[in-house]
Amino acid sequence: MWNWFGAVSWTAEPVASRADGRVCRGYHGPIYFYVNTVDHRHEDIGWRPVLEEIL
Repeated sequence: MWNWFGAVSWTAEPVASRADGRVCRGYHGPIYFYVNTVDHRHEDIGWRPVLEEIL
């Protein structure tokens, strides 16, 4: 998916080994991820909207 390149999205996934850690996904592709602290800020990290199928 082209729109993942260069942008990272926060997820709600907590990290068991870090109380202040959350998973960030994206940048290189949809399966790439890393852990960041919840207070980390950077211009390429944000929230992605949840898209729902409307029937």
